[in-house]
Amino acid sequence: MTSWQVITADRHTTYAGVALELRDEFTGRIATGPVSLSLDTQDGAIWRPTNVKPTRNAGGIFLYAGLGRRLDPAITPMFKVRIRIDAAYYRPAFQATDDAIEFDVPTYNHAVPPVISPLVPEVVLMWPTVSYPFAAHIRRIHGRVIDIAGNPLADAQIEADGVERVMTDETGAFALPLRWQAPTAVVNVAVIHARSGLTANRVFDLPADLSGNQDITVT
Repeated sequence: MTSWQVITADRHTTYAGVALELRDEFTGRIATGPVSLSLDTQDGAIWRPTNVKPTRNAGGIFLYAGLGRRLDPAITPMFKVRIRIDAAYYRPAFQATDDAIEFDVPTYNHAVPPVISPLVPEVVLMWPTVSYPFAAHIRRIHGRVIDIAGNPLADAQIEADGVERVMTDETGAFALPLRWQAPTAVVNVAVIHARSGLTANRVFDLPADLSGNQDITVT
């Protein structure tokens, strides 16, 4: 019979320098569909792409395990990374103003733990785009957000009566769900394109404005 002996000196602890929970704004659950995360490291004023990919645990959390492990953490106690998110059905909420979300990552090794305690997952709200698979019974206003020259605007935030929020895709298109409004309601829609500072407010009448595409011009 073979007996096993645990040698505690050979145990190594791996920390997740970054952990992300991508949360569906519409359902409040973990975001679904194809998602791709890209990690860049900061080198002075330059962001350099890497091939570092996260793992995803059973709870749907993306973990960058081992990020920050160094031979000598004292040389570089901390470094900065940013993560870009590409999702089939969403735009991350931060994309209204930024292309990526940034993190300070503490370094460590098997003898020296990170100077910052392991983080709880960062919750990233994911706003539905026009490609989101809404159920057939969900009423929606379809359209585009454009500027006064007719150019489509990506990453514009759209709210219906302050209770539904979506974001335009790269073509400026959106699909705005209406779960809480009455069948003949008047819907107040606010649009903010934070990157340009342009805004708009529109009033839609149901059910008439559910048909066709409704362009909204921000100024």
